[in-house]
Amino acid sequence: MITTDASPQSWGATLIYENQVELIQHDCWREKEEKMTSNAKEIKVIYCGLFHFEHFFKRKQDQANFILSDNITAFYDVGKQKAKEFLIERIKQVFYLVKRLKLQITTIHI
Repeated sequence: MITTDASPQSWGATLIYENQVELIQHDCWREKEEKMTSNAKEIKVIYCGLFHFEHFFKRKQDQANFILSDNITAFYDVGKQKAKEFLIERIKQVFYLVKRLKLQITTIHI
């Protein structure tokens, strides 16, 4: 399970796996990224979290994995693979990564 969150200045992703071990990845937005919409940031964090923890997900191929986000729009966009036009490329990046990792994902709004 991966939980993601984006703020105006930074982002974070927490992976909880197997024995409830938590791994955390976080960073600050670059100047260009700070200007992105909150929905674009949330979707990018989902991608960054999946990408950063890729080696853990490779061991869990074909198993259910959960993405938890507090952003209802990002949750809907990723879950339904639909978004406003300017977010479509970001959604595609997430799904190409999910496909490459052979993951089954479920998005959950928290």
